[in-house]
Amino acid sequence: MKPVRLNNNERALLEVEERFYNILDAGAEAGVYAYHALGSTFVLPEERRFTNLEQIQRYVDDALETPFFGIMSRELGRIPTIKVKASAYDNRASHHNGTISIPDNVEWRRELVVLHELSHHFGGQGHGKRYLESYFKIISEMMNPQLSLLMSAELDKKMRSE
Repeated sequence: MKPVRLNNNERALLEVEERFYNILDAGAEAGVYAYHALGSTFVLPEERRFTNLEQIQRYVDDALETPFFGIMSRELGRIPTIKVKASAYDNRASHHNGTISIPDNVEWRRELVVLHELSHHFGGQGHGKRYLESYFKIISEMMNPQLSLLMSAELDKKMRSE
């Protein structure tokens, strides 16, 4: 398998995502969805976990039918159809030409991974400014505005320190 090369911004994003996977997992395990940061207490969502790729496909189809995604589609000038399939890799999800590929194992069948890949459909390949704007809008809409704010602030802090 060809290694994936990451620039500093992409590495920072993946580190922030990993941190919040752990935070959301700990919340689910403890049944507590409060997170203390920036001198405040934030209520985080319970992250959806999917038992199979068909559930992910239904989630994506349902999301694309919401008014939020209708507006995003009009901004792009096209109505998306997105197919979900099993990834050829055990350790990497991806989006290419309207297809989200996700490893078919429990670690990857989680809402943040799906939203990350869905964001590529609206924000383009790579993890630049347009992608990040789409990503944080989508997290805010589909999961929770507070989670989006915390992840965005954490990413900004990491990128400034590198």
